[in-house]
This record gives sequence, C-alpha cells and structure tokens, in this order.
Amino acid sequence: MKRSIIIITVLAVSLAFFPAYGAETLVAGKSILLVNAGAINTQAMEEIRQFAEKSLLVPVRTIHRADNAQKTPLSLTALAQSCASLLTNNDVCLVVICKQPETVTETILVAPDQNWAAVNVTPLKTKDNALFNKRAERQVMRAITALFGVGYSLDPHAVNKHIISVEQLDEMGRNYDPPSLDQFHKQAILRGMEILTFRRKKWLIKHGYITDPAATNTTNTTKDK
Repeated sequence: MKRSIIIITVLAVSLAFFPAYGAETLVAGKSILLVNAGAINTQAMEEIRQFAEKSLLVPVRTIHRADNAQKTPLSLTALAQSCASLLTNNDVCLVVICKQPETVTETILVAPDQNWAAVNVTPLKTKDNALFNKRAERQVMRAITALFGVGYSLDPHAVNKHIISVEQLDEMGRNYDPPSLDQFHKQAILRGMEILTFRRKKWLIKHGYITDPAATNTTNTTKDK
C-alpha cells in the first residue's frame, strides 16, 4: 500500500518576515541557501549540501536554526517566511527543511515569486536513518527544480520526474537528467550564479548558454586598435 502522497504545491504569497538565526556555512558568490529548521542532524544536512553542490555545480550554503518549540508549529508558509529574513543579496533562493504535524498533506511547498520552498520531512520518516536522509536529499533536489522553473522529466531515473508516493521517491535516481540540468544552468546563469567546473562552463559556452570571456576580450581589443 502506498503510504503517503508526494505533492509539490506551488504557491504565490505575500512575503512576511519573522526573526530567525543560526549557525551558517558561507560560500563566495551567488548561492542556494538551505535552512535546516531542526528537521535533520547537522551531518546529514552537510551531506545534502555537498551532494546538491556537486550535482548542480553551483554554490550551496546552509544555516541551522533551532526548531520552534511551540505547541502549535508554524505552518510551512509561515516557517518559510520566517526563514526568508536569512536571505542575503548573494542568495538566489531558499529551501527550508522542516517537520510538520502528520495531518499536513503538503510535502513540498514552493513560492517561486518569493524565491523560497519548504520541504516537510514528516511523511518521509522511517526507522532506517540512511533511507530517511536519501529521501530528504531527493526532496531538496526536487524543491530546487521547482524554484528554478525546471519542469518534470520523462526520464524514469531523474530526480525531477513526476511521482505521487514515497515508494516512488525511493525508486528514483538522485540527479537531474541532462536536459533538466541544462535548463537549470540556464536559469542559474540568468540569476548571476557561477558554474563551478571549467568543463561544464566550456560546454555551456559551446551551446550558447554563456558568452566566452576570451571572445569578448578579443573583440574589445580589436575595437581598441
């Protein structure tokens, strides 16, 4: 029996700010910000950050903030908005990883116009910690997909294929398929992000996603002469 439904809900809301704080990992240049709102341990969060950065080839940083010790937890929207105050000018978007009551049906809530997404890990819970961490990692990757406007993939192994259950989440791969990664990098470049490997930069230049700095310099030098 399929235990729970995996839903990506896209939302348009007005942004409100609430106090938030926590230890953070800093990176240079434009980055994706992941906020751990007491949902997973710090080691698992760092592994997710490292994987996202290695897979997407863009900077990813993290902040850990204490979970809200309230009788009534903040909703996904309110929690994401409270974490939005942690965004800096160098952060292109925010993904909050949090826990919600079991009655909450949303697993991923996305507000693209406000550049944030919230991942609810409660439906992902299992006695197998390694499996739980993999599920959380995949959901973070899927949330980033939605924030960057990358659609669902038809590749059965892509992490951004359409699914409706946790069982299907376990069966999928960890990465975007090549066309989806191309779309992601196109959007990342438009947002001013730096691609982290020379080989990928070379491919993006070849296919017209970014301009070759050497060619620009040559043109400028010719004009100066």
